[in-house]
Amino acid sequence: MKRLIYILTVVLLVVMASGCTTSDEWASNKTYSGNGVTFTYPGTWS
Repeated sequence: MKRLIYILTVVLLVVMASGCTTSDEWASNKTYSGNGVTFTYPGTWS
């Protein structure tokens, strides 16, 4: 039982740490808003 708790704790910490990264990819996103629809898309899309 203790081993299961240890493994779950390690997995949880890895998942939480992976969310703490940043990426410049999000900085170049554009937003479309029209006809009642709004969404964000990559700035590299034509």
